Amino acid sequence: MFRKFNLKELLNDGLKEIILSDNMIYSVLFHIIIPLIIAIVLILFNVFFDNDIISNLISSISIFSGLLFSVIFVVIDNYSKRRDSLGTNPNEEKKNYLKRYKIFTESVTTLILFSVAIACITVIILLTYLLCYKGDMSIWKDIFDSNNETINFSQVRAFGLWFLQIVSFITLFNYLLVIIVLINEVYKMVFDDINHL
Repeated sequence: MFRKFNLKELLNDGLKEIILSDNMIYSVLFHIIIPLIIAIVLILFNVFFDNDIISNLISSISIFSGLLFSVIFVVIDNYSKRRDSLGTNPNEEKKNYLKRYKIFTESVTTLILFSVAIACITVIILLTYLLCYKGDMSIWKDIFDSNNETINFSQVRAFGLWFLQIVSFITLFNYLLVIIVLINEVYKMVFDDINHL
């Protein structure tokens, strides 16, 4: 079933769509370092995810991703209609317009699927955070105490929650970035449509 689906290829194509610069330093700075710094600052000011925030984030991401996913079919259907409406002998302007719309369709489809993949990853991270936040650590304590290990589980739990919050913030930041790039692509194509009419 998953032979034809290649998550690595989807992630690579999506990253190519949202990369702001060919310079790798700028890309890493914008996609990882800036959200990392913001997340660390939030942690230093004792701003943590709680049950309500996580529930709201998961609900919002799920609804928005579902809506975006349905847009794929609309965009592909519009491309098919435009291609079919060209006829047998289209002029050069119409051919160029269809070529631009095909590039737009490929780009938007990649961005939407990439945003859905980021959303799934983010939901998994947030659910893991919630399990660690609400979960009972006594099971792990019993396992490690039987091995005569001395571990401060409150510190391990705090570190794990910090780590998960930072990673989830980075994925949320990049999800928002994908949405902004998607809006930019749609904006450009809408004005191309208006100028084409």
